Amino acid sequence: MTLITDIIKYFAKFPDTTGIMKNFSRTAGRETGYDTLKAYFQSLTSPLLPEIKDYVFGSDEDIVTERIRTMKDYFLFVEYGRISLAAPDNLRVRNGSFFLAFTVAKPFNMPGRDPAEEMIISDTCLDLVIQILQTIKDDDDIKCIKTRLMDSAVEISPVVPEMFYQNIGWVATFTRNNMQLVV
Repeated sequence: MTLITDIIKYFAKFPDTTGIMKNFSRTAGRETGYDTLKAYFQSLTSPLLPEIKDYVFGSDEDIVTERIRTMKDYFLFVEYGRISLAAPDNLRVRNGSFFLAFTVAKPFNMPGRDPAEEMIISDTCLDLVIQILQTIKDDDDIKCIKTRLMDSAVEISPVVPEMFYQNIGWVATFTRNNMQLVV
């Protein structure tokens, strides 16, 4: 199963490739699939949203924090977590759901920034979140789950700079329902 890898690959079509490649610190990986994943990301040439300069994902809070704290421009942060599974049926299939969130944000810690600039950055981030959501909705070829990625309500909330390393932006959260796993 490559659920998480496929979701990260799906969202990689939005930001600039240079920002994607910052997630690879090794020339060659120790884990099976590292080199293939790196080659896949290197092959991406035309970002759907070139305004997004960086791409952050991962579950190691220290690594994610360090990356986010060093941002200089608009970035996309993809979070994944909480898989809920029902008891298996007679065919050993478990129905479940998978929690996803993504944030588009930009640093707000530069000296001399005023409320008008904050509003413009916030508006741009919200527009980028909506463009990503529209693409997900329109996309018929989401290989990571074989069906629609977003089949539930979406909640869009503002990012609080003090809680997100002095970045402002918007986060979209949703749950992918009707996921099936064979156990």
